[in-house]
Amino acid sequence: MLKDTIQLSPLAAIDSTISELLIPIWTLPDSIVPNLMNPEPNKQEKSSISLGAQAAIESVSAGDWNNFSKQGWKLGVGIEYLFRETYSVSIGANYSYKPYTANGNQYRPAYIYPTTPSRSQPESAVGVCDILEIPVELGYYWKGHHQSGFFVKMGLSSYWMLREQYQFTYENPDPNQVTDIAVYNENKHWLAIGQIAVGYQRLIRERWRVQLMPYFQVPWRGVGEGNIELYSAGTTLKYYLSGN
Repeated sequence: MLKDTIQLSPLAAIDSTISELLIPIWTLPDSIVPNLMNPEPNKQEKSSISLGAQAAIESVSAGDWNNFSKQGWKLGVGIEYLFRETYSVSIGANYSYKPYTANGNQYRPAYIYPTTPSRSQPESAVGVCDILEIPVELGYYWKGHHQSGFFVKMGLSSYWMLREQYQFTYENPDPNQVTDIAVYNENKHWLAIGQIAVGYQRLIRERWRVQLMPYFQVPWRGVGEGNIELYSAGTTLKYYLSGN
């Protein structure tokens, strides 16, 4: 009996020591030791679709990027597809009002209007255009779609010129010169304008996002009746409702 007791004592001591050193796994925070009995399912990358509405104010320059003398605006709607936590692709439709002033060298119609026998070109042209703008953009959200933070978007826009009105002035006026014209639904320019924007997004509710987005638009080619290169710089305010 004594022999058995002496032989079992070291085992009991080891068992007691292990019991004191080991902390039951369920007493540790989840952030340190995962719950092995009920492991969390692997997180899947979520994708969703958002519907948006926007309003923007902008300055317009014709012919180059340093003559932003006219103020325009736009109103529109859009759809944004969010994927891989930080990326997005969007398409929209905006009604855009763009006034501008150009000199005679910048206004380059495809044909020559009847003028004086000298065929003199206008000294300047004042244009007012109503445009259906269709932007397609790719976006990146630094902190993810569903968090407040900064984002960047780049893309291309197509212009459908709904209404164009122009008034011309000449250095030497003549009764035979064309002084104004109006053109309706004649000119469509697909993917003619490049755009880059950097903005900030704030979540105001679980599914609602609001964005403030300064942007700059650069023409790849001329648009409208006069093949004018239109530059635009402005700020857009957007509201998005995200799907589940």
